[in-house]
Amino acid sequence: MKFYILKFVGVVCLLAVSGSSGDSPRPAWREYDILRAFPPGRLAALSIGDFPDARGLTGRNRGNGSWLEAGPQCGSCRGVIASVVAGSLTAADDVWRGIDAAFAHQFADGGFEAEIRPKGASARPHGAAVETAFFFLQELGRAILVIRQSQHEEHCRARISALEPKIRRACDFISAGYDTIIVNSSHAVNCIIITAKAFGTCGLVLHDDKLVATSRKLIFHALTSGDKEGVFIENGRRDSSYNVVSILFPARPKA
Repeated sequence: MKFYILKFVGVVCLLAVSGSSGDSPRPAWREYDILRAFPPGRLAALSIGDFPDARGLTGRNRGNGSWLEAGPQCGSCRGVIASVVAGSLTAADDVWRGIDAAFAHQFADGGFEAEIRPKGASARPHGAAVETAFFFLQELGRAILVIRQSQHEEHCRARISALEPKIRRACDFISAGYDTIIVNSSHAVNCIIITAKAFGTCGLVLHDDKLVATSRKLIFHALTSGDKEGVFIENGRRDSSYNVVSILFPARPKA
């Protein structure tokens, strides 16, 4: 449940890519505003597992006890969001270690180191390397946008500025792998939309209209990938949970 709730609140990031609703009497809420409206303690409870260990590892990397790939580090980005929304800058500074740990494993071409997963798969091949990178970037871009919407942007400004060249290289890496995204991820439309979120949010962070345009292109591809009744297919099946996630991500809720 936690995974899907956090995906739902992440939908708001795509509003900035799409633009606000023209028939709304007031501007759509920013994601920061929506998260601030959560009941006290709710966001902290949802993010309790997102804080890094002593080495800065989160998610499957933390569970493995050593670095596997970049994607699992997206949890640290959610931890930063929760800390900033709560106004706990000490916690935000601490959890930022997870983001730094990810970029400590970045190659010069923008991709990230990967090891063999416990079950034998790996993000070393190019298509898989692109996928694990965009899973990390989609939450990193979101985190930076939430920070910029908050009153704590100045506190994080230097840290974000130092990351921008690294984010640029990572975006160049996944852009160069665009064809592999279509081939490898179209079986799971939610992955296409997650990729769109990476391009869109990082495009806004970097003020790069080309990245935002790529995000829109991927959203269009996703929205035309359902069956004749409009259901998004996951690995050849009508998986209701993935279908709901696919619907929520490009949604434009009214404020």
